[in-house]
Amino acid sequence: MSKMAIESVTLDYECIGNGTPVLFLHGWGLDKRVLKGCFEPIFQRLKGFQRIYVDLPGMGSSTAGTVKCSEDILPILHQFVQAITKQAVILVGESYGGYLARGFIHEYRELTQGIILLCPLMVPGYRQGRVEPYQLIEQDDTFLKTLTKEEYESFSYMNVRLTKDVWERYRKEIMPAIKLQDQKFLGEVLEGACSFDVDELDTSYDEPCLILVGRQDTEVGYTDQLGLLRKYINATYCVIPNAGHNLQIEQPEKFEAIVKPWFVEIATRKKPRIRENMNSQELSEIELVNRLYLLHTTELGSARIKKNLALEVEDVVEWCRMRILLPKAIIRREGKNWYVESGDC
Repeated sequence: MSKMAIESVTLDYECIGNGTPVLFLHGWGLDKRVLKGCFEPIFQRLKGFQRIYVDLPGMGSSTAGTVKCSEDILPILHQFVQAITKQAVILVGESYGGYLARGFIHEYRELTQGIILLCPLMVPGYRQGRVEPYQLIEQDDTFLKTLTKEEYESFSYMNVRLTKDVWERYRKEIMPAIKLQDQKFLGEVLEGACSFDVDELDTSYDEPCLILVGRQDTEVGYTDQLGLLRKYINATYCVIPNAGHNLQIEQPEKFEAIVKPWFVEIATRKKPRIRENMNSQELSEIELVNRLYLLHTTELGSARIKKNLALEVEDVVEWCRMRILLPKAIIRREGKNWYVESGDC
């Protein structure tokens, strides 16, 4: 871990790897572990990116200094980026970090070359905007009995899959930061909203953008984020079913299956020679996954798919999307048509 003093704040951060810089901004009251935990497994299999994980002011191991609002944080991040790298960065913002990332683009877009928004906050404040009512998707009663009352209350607050595998990720990547929270700073000092609309851009943002949201997200929902497509014109928008605000630990395979091809596409865009060395299957995977939100069918088509595959599902299109995103799916393209072999179909 490293420290950097900027104005009244001391930031705690960690840099890993070399290449295109990626700046990670975590959610409200969390720390760098939440994003390091879900992105590092991807980058262990994907080279050419420098990952910059930072604790936001007043969170994790960074001091708050005289920070009072989000607008105080943006120039600190600006100075931090300029001190760390001479290149434009890819921003990754989770929840509140997604709000800050869009604020950073509003103020300093020339220092950016792309953005990932993971369950991004749209309307500052507690559960504002069109959020979802809590819906429990899965629980392991036997395992849950092993948790203490405090652990269970924390784990079940917004997670919709209450299983041992999700708990292990939650315990390691999220819960430590919650225990470190400065409640006075977060509850009484820090004003989350900027005085300006972070999404009111003078011109459209045409760098690559990936938006990931959970269908059962009780904190920020999954529908308000659609409005970002009007300004982020090269955005891919993905709704992950059976996932809440912590979709990266509740649906890790789907998360990685979407995020990795996006970064591969960034690498091919910046270094065309890499694309020349990719095989046809890798190119097809990138092209299809980046357009998956366009997948649709007719009522007749839905009926045929159900009959041919003996499916008993309500949403055939969503079923197809999830099959395509499985890590072992084999994708190829012939002419205008894509063919996918996934699982037993």
